[in-house]
Amino acid sequence: MYMKKYGITFLMGSLCLAFTVITDILFGFPWTNFIINWKFTLFSIVEKWTVILLLILLFVPDVYQFFKKKKSRHASQS
Repeated sequence: MYMKKYGITFLMGSLCLAFTVITDILFGFPWTNFIINWKFTLFSIVEKWTVILLLILLFVPDVYQFFKKKKSRHASQS
């Protein structure tokens, strides 16, 4: 399940990155344009906090379940 979830996330990120590079090439910008201006892509603090919140919502449930299973496994062995 984790492989599927993170595989889809990685695939979507790769497609977005490829789309950005191809768009830059088609409009005549250098292909590294998005890397040069990476820190300027999220303009407002609201966008930055939204990205942070989405990343937290992606990883926290998996980390919580991992430690919950690890704790129950450890308790059952005792």
